[in-house]
Amino acid sequence: MKMLNQFKSFLLILLLSAVFGCNNYETPEIEVGEFSNGVWVINEGGFSVSGELSFYSFDTEDVQNNVYAAQNGGAMPGSFLQSLTVFNNTGYLAIDNANQVQIIDMADLRVTGQINDLAKPQQLLVVGNNKAYVSEWGEDGFGTQIAVVNLSTRTITERITVGQGPKQMILANGSVYVLNTGGFGSDDNMTVINPTTDEVENTITLVDGPNSMVVDAEGFIWVACSGRYAPDFSRLEVSGALLKVDPGLGEIVERFDFESEFSSPSELAITANGQRMYYLYNGGVYDFAINASALNDSPLIERSFYGLGINNRTGQLFLSDPLDFNSDGKIVIYSSAGIALDSANVGLVPSSFYFVN
Repeated sequence: MKMLNQFKSFLLILLLSAVFGCNNYETPEIEVGEFSNGVWVINEGGFSVSGELSFYSFDTEDVQNNVYAAQNGGAMPGSFLQSLTVFNNTGYLAIDNANQVQIIDMADLRVTGQINDLAKPQQLLVVGNNKAYVSEWGEDGFGTQIAVVNLSTRTITERITVGQGPKQMILANGSVYVLNTGGFGSDDNMTVINPTTDEVENTITLVDGPNSMVVDAEGFIWVACSGRYAPDFSRLEVSGALLKVDPGLGEIVERFDFESEFSSPSELAITANGQRMYYLYNGGVYDFAINASALNDSPLIERSFYGLGINNRTGQLFLSDPLDFNSDGKIVIYSSAGIALDSANVGLVPSSFYFVN
């Protein structure tokens, strides 16, 4: 779930569930082949509906829904599925409300184990031989911990204190960079961790509500920041921004501010060559070349979406639409030029993608 939007999404889903009632998935019989050329869609689920996975095949252009339930004889344990990480053909599903990471075999999606004793896990990142970090929001959503996990024993060995609401993590230049989104509150920085010693090396001040980051072809880290709303939520008192961070200097070297008092950039993604980024903003999809001197005034695609991913093989954009947050959502596929190519119905609140090709 998107860091700055999670609390508002919670409230929206709760309201719509009360109005429209629960939407329970059926579990059809699915004969699953090899998931070797397509994209996994991470469906968050809702308060009364478990998270799920859908698979869109590039070969057939068809989608299979409820794959997890079909392969494991029942629904995923908990809702608000946050992310899927894959390493050595093993998948790691961070499930917020279950307080665990489910471990699955990516060949058939069957569960092989779990990592327990977590508190609202957001993402797992493999950082070394049999070692991973898991970002946690804590029981109250204001947590400041990264769990260090032994992947062989599937147990937590220690915890690292970072900023509030850690979410996305990337491994770059031999260090782990952690975005501290604020969780259900607010924060404005990035923690740098040495994955060998598990010690914090630096804290880089950003703008309020950092929500997504990428590394470009020149090694710079770009961060989309949501800004901060006024206490009455009437407007953004700190506007959203796109930041260019030099990891060597540990500081912002370029900043692009957004004008809207009600919208901010999110879901930052970058092409395979590291030259062009895409993000969601103000009811549209925008692009931005890494050497551009100003933000684009007009969107590439004039439509509101919730999640964004790029197929690195084709450059196509995959965008998710949760519709009313109470019924099954859909994905829409566009060319890099913004031309609609295909769409498919998926699960409840589709939010992110993992490409297999």
